[in-house]
Amino acid sequence: MSELLVIEKTMCDRCEGEGYLTHPVYQAFYEYLAGIDAQQPAEINAAKEAWWRKNGYDLDDENPPEETYPCTKCQGTGDLWGYVPLHEAMQRQLPGR
Repeated sequence: MSELLVIEKTMCDRCEGEGYLTHPVYQAFYEYLAGIDAQQPAEINAAKEAWWRKNGYDLDDENPPEETYPCTKCQGTGDLWGYVPLHEAMQRQLPGR
């Protein structure tokens, strides 16, 4: 017995269709920035540099990781592809479903 299948394209649920993810170290960095109480650019820059040093990055000697990286679930496309039985795909198209 054979079954007819159709190709289904859905948005990647890991990256929400963006195709990339923010590196966890940057997520922590942005949370830190949101909580600092600094007004002047020099204070802000000093706080940023202190955070990176505290987290193991000497900005004079090494660069932090890239801010984003391709999603490994969708290989950076933002889309997931799969197969769905034809009858199921057709039922999804009916009103009220």
